Amino acid sequence: MNTYLHLAGVRRLTAPCFALATTLTFAVGLWAGCKEVGQRGPAPGVPSRTAPDIVAPPDKARPAETGPAWRPGYKRPPVIDFHGHIMPSGLGALSTVMRDNGLRHMVNLSGRSQGRGLEVSVKVKEVFTEITHFYNPAWRERSTPQFGAREAAKLDEAVRKYGFRGLKISKALGLYLTTADTSRIPVDWPELDPLWTKAGELGVPVAIHTGDPKAFWLPVNADNERYDELKSHPSWSFHGPEFPSRETLLAERNRVIARHPRTTFVCVHFGGNPEDLDAVDRLLSTYPNAMVDTAARLGEIGRHPPERVRRFFIKHKTRIVFGTDIGMSRRGLMLGSSGDDPPKMKDVKPFYDAHWRFFEGSETKIAHPTPIQGNWTIDAANLPEDVLDHLYFKNAQRLLTPRLTPATTPPP
Repeated sequence: MNTYLHLAGVRRLTAPCFALATTLTFAVGLWAGCKEVGQRGPAPGVPSRTAPDIVAPPDKARPAETGPAWRPGYKRPPVIDFHGHIMPSGLGALSTVMRDNGLRHMVNLSGRSQGRGLEVSVKVKEVFTEITHFYNPAWRERSTPQFGAREAAKLDEAVRKYGFRGLKISKALGLYLTTADTSRIPVDWPELDPLWTKAGELGVPVAIHTGDPKAFWLPVNADNERYDELKSHPSWSFHGPEFPSRETLLAERNRVIARHPRTTFVCVHFGGNPEDLDAVDRLLSTYPNAMVDTAARLGEIGRHPPERVRRFFIKHKTRIVFGTDIGMSRRGLMLGSSGDDPPKMKDVKPFYDAHWRFFEGSETKIAHPTPIQGNWTIDAANLPEDVLDHLYFKNAQRLLTPRLTPATTPPP
């Protein structure tokens, strides 16, 4: 996820001022969003507001229908989108998106931290049970003693007390965050070991964003295939000696995964390396506790030969979760990325349909689902139905099912 980088924790605002501003903004957004949800009612195919979370398997007993044009006879199960960034002000739009696109559940990776929006996320969950939040570390406190242990205790509270189901680490770790002496904080910073360990003890996944497209490390000029995106977001360029290489970042992340075999790491954006299918295969083959999601990288995945992609998804069918990197806030929509001309609600269904067509069909030359990310086309993978069931629902359901161990005494 690129637009919401949680860089508020890096800015030098005073905590009380930021907390007050956040609370007021979120409260207004929550009121507006919940008001619209109440008017619209629940989305068809998803649990009611009072139903328990993510317990019902896909309903295979439903009567057969014609199915989509790209896969006649296929009945898609209700889908869990594992990678969203939903602000309270976007809650009403989320209801429409879920209804129109057959989504059963949305994972909000921007659940925030205590005093910085977590409390409002809890209120959102009370009125919109089809959303699940992930905790975000309070990076602004990273220079305080025992930061990792304190964040571990906060994650424990977020999961046990407030029902959060995971931990989200943005690409700020490794790229933007520094210590008090301005040294870069690497992804495998030992200070964070208690946090990774706690996620494993709680049985919740870590959704970790490490690295970005290869083009972000190349010169920003007309020869760069991401030029349009980088023009709109110049801070996303990591070209130059002041930035670590992609290889350095991915190696740091892999060392964390190796050090914490009891913790599940969902390496978002297709492992941060969708341009190299062999590298992602090695990641999943080497680390049994690693998974990937598909968010905002359909353009890269779909450039590989369809038969290779199909074999990859079959081989790793229990290790890949569906995600889109959809964002909803008062600033508007984000569909995998954003530019100077933000997408409209009318663009959401074609965005999701491009995913269905890619995973389910056998078409060639499907238009890029997020045009600002590239102007090439992609070829569909035509995945088997069992693989689709795991991708769309079963893998995410497994990850989001609580597996809590008995509570331990929190660190000081």
